[in-house]
Amino acid sequence: MLLSLQERERLMIYTAAKLATGLAGRVNADLSVTARDAKDKRGDRPVRFLSLVENPAADEATAWVRDRLGSDR
Repeated sequence: MLLSLQERERLMIYTAAKLATGLAGRVNADLSVTARDAKDKRGDRPVRFLSLVENPAADEATAWVRDRLGSDR
């Protein structure tokens, strides 16, 4: 079965987020530390934390990626 670009994007975002959240509890991750590290690495560039419990499709992130790819994708 072939997946559409939108389905592949959502699957990639979902998979990456599941890996991150699955590991977070095992390594005693603290979101404030994660936010600080992201700020340190990204400077003024945006960082966004999303809840995949509330929105498993990560609509906001998917829309942002699609916007950056352009309307032809």
